[in-house]
Parts: sequence; C-alpha cells; structure tokens
Amino acid sequence: MPVHDDAVLFEMLVLETFQAGLSWYTILKKREAFRLAFDNFDAERIAGYGQRETEILLKNTAIIRHRGKIFFITLRTE
Repeated sequence: MPVHDDAVLFEMLVLETFQAGLSWYTILKKREAFRLAFDNFDAERIAGYGQRETEILLKNTAIIRHRGKIFFITLRTE
C-alpha cells in the first residue's frame, strides 16, 4: 500500500539509511531508540541539528553510531 505521509516516509529513510550493511532485525530492535534519538523522526528538528546534537548521537549507545550515516541524516559535514 502506498504511503504519502511525509513523517512516515522520513522515518523509513532514516531506518533504511542505518540498515545499509546490517540486518533489518538489528534496526527494528533499535527502532524506538532511533525514534527517541532523532526527535520522533521530525525532519524539521533534525534539519536544525548542530554539532552538539550530532556529538550526542555519536555517543548514543542505543543506536547505530556510524558517523557517515549520522552525518547523512543530519546533513552535516566534517
């Protein structure tokens, strides 16, 4: 069934990004941790993330702490 809800589509983008190279089982076990870490998958809030928020994500042991994937989602560069 097609999805047209931007919030749901963004959640899928985030989860798909972190899933690359890993199993869906691993990602889905951490889904709620991702939801908390990424402000309920609120794209506008994430777009406003700065260095402080990015560093917090990189230290969050409840999610996948892959620098490249976090930078991709938060639109940050090193």
